[in-house]
Amino acid sequence: MYKIIKKLYFSVIYKILKVSFYFVCNTINIFNQKNYRRDGSIILFGAWFSNRFADNPRYLYQWLSKNKDSLGLTHVVWVTDNKMVCEELVQKGYEAYLKESRESVYYHRKAFIHFISSSPNDDIISRYSIGALKINLWHGLGGIKGVGFASPQYRNNNPVQCKIREWIMKYVWLRILVALPGGWGNCLYLSTAPYETSILRKYFARHDDCFIESDLPRNCECIELMPSEQKVVDYLSNWDAIIFYLPTFRENLDQYIEPLSDGHIKEFLCKNKILWVEKQHSYSKNDFEVMQGDNVYKLDPEFDINVIMKKASIVITDYSSVCWDALYNDIPVIFYTPDFDYYVNNDRGLVMKPEEFLFGPRADTPEQLLGVLESYNGKFSGMLPDNKNEIFEKMWGSKKDYAEIWQDITNFIKSHPKGGI
Repeated sequence: MYKIIKKLYFSVIYKILKVSFYFVCNTINIFNQKNYRRDGSIILFGAWFSNRFADNPRYLYQWLSKNKDSLGLTHVVWVTDNKMVCEELVQKGYEAYLKESRESVYYHRKAFIHFISSSPNDDIISRYSIGALKINLWHGLGGIKGVGFASPQYRNNNPVQCKIREWIMKYVWLRILVALPGGWGNCLYLSTAPYETSILRKYFARHDDCFIESDLPRNCECIELMPSEQKVVDYLSNWDAIIFYLPTFRENLDQYIEPLSDGHIKEFLCKNKILWVEKQHSYSKNDFEVMQGDNVYKLDPEFDINVIMKKASIVITDYSSVCWDALYNDIPVIFYTPDFDYYVNNDRGLVMKPEEFLFGPRADTPEQLLGVLESYNGKFSGMLPDNKNEIFEKMWGSKKDYAEIWQDITNFIKSHPKGGI
């Protein structure tokens, strides 16, 4: 009992100190921002902890950059800590700066909209977002594993912090001043359909009108590939059948079994001339040992899988939202879940019931996975769930192009002039 009380006491003290720090920083930046006037023709982007040029921000950034004149934009800016990414973008004619550079700070203060994909504290310099309209494009559909305040484990381990956070999120000025640096507690979010919005509300403890329902930019055709991406695309083009194995992140590898530890799966790949493409989640804290070979291709965890998703003949995953991306592109899915009970009870846990997302064959061991693969006879086309359209409408709503997505965003902003400020 004493240990529990002690833990709760320090949890409350930590939260109070954190909230106080945000209040001081945000108040100072509110007054500092008065020296700058936001410019509606300037937009700033950042993504994936300032390291990767990827995901929804990347796709929308490239489209806006290529169409900025017709859209009345003067500067579409990408900020990053990755020097190589910055140099590649500049060489291709895009406007990009290292995150802590003088130019980056200037555009942080001048840009009317700040877009991110993950964490405002890492994707950009969040303290300079006060006064900007802030939009989190996120990095996939929610609804399967526990994330943020929808994580059963997080709620069980941090009950006091969750209660304080939920109370703060009820009031707009508390969201702006003490929830996160730069007022990001009051940002807008990109969603896809009413059901998905209900999931994201749980993730971010938001219950007001702050969700823009549209399609995700990363579902559109990529405007331009980076050199390293082009090499991968060229290599994959040499194969007729490709399996993508895309596991989600795990806190540890207890109970997990790497599928290629079974030599029979490798034999199956060689016999049927199938390429196995494996990529860890970029959040992953562990490195799976994968034996490279003629039929096995291991992608860098930082690689933007969206640029090659349509190359997959079939996707194997577990509790990852990539299953919805596969469904969007009419790609069959196999669910490989060797640590199902452990993941549900000791790792991240699930938000959805298993029957809600396990819409394809499921295997719990490499042997079972091999059996499922063999049942396809090396031909994966047409193996979609009978209720595919029903699932699609529930999770995605409808397909849209870049122009329609941008129109949805701008229309929402016009109808909610104070949203996210």
